[in-house]
Amino acid sequence: YFHKPRGGKVFAGPIWDFDRSAGGPSDGRITNPLQWGDGGGGTAFFVRGNHGTPVWWEELFNNADFTQEWVDRWYALRQTEMVTTPSDDTPLPAFSDASISRIIDHMADEILESQERNFAKWTAARPRSASGMKYTDKDGFEGEIDHLKGWLHARAAWIEEEFLTVPSYTPTEPVQSGNTTVKITAGGSLFK
Repeated sequence: YFHKPRGGKVFAGPIWDFDRSAGGPSDGRITNPLQWGDGGGGTAFFVRGNHGTPVWWEELFNNADFTQEWVDRWYALRQTEMVTTPSDDTPLPAFSDASISRIIDHMADEILESQERNFAKWTAARPRSASGMKYTDKDGFEGEIDHLKGWLHARAAWIEEEFLTVPSYTPTEPVQSGNTTVKITAGGSLFK
């Protein structure tokens, strides 16, 4: 879904269906963090006709400039765009593993006191045991929190493997005169 404030830009959202994301128990397509979709897990977001996926999603991702902007935005969030939380004002890169864990821990702390009442009332949505989750050896609410962090960390690492690494340049400072050799280093391959 999308919305547009009067006189503003179009925004994606509101986001929902978190029961169908990040390794949750309600949808088998989301158990594996190591794939975009198809093959027994994930959702094929970029495939036309997939569960109502708008046709223009696929068109956007067929545009090399758009796709590069998307990849660049990922790396900015993963490496350089800093955020804090109400419980910790130390800046961290927004999508770093440390930041992901800190945000989840902060949110878990906010609902810690009420989670027992919630699960008592909504018995069909009780936390799983550790045997039903891949990224934890703990049962219950604490296990669900650990599993969510582990799933998102694995997903972020996998996404980085799917994208070409942002190149680094040597020298990093501008050269004013003279002959200079510029070295560009990047991981990955253009021919994946």
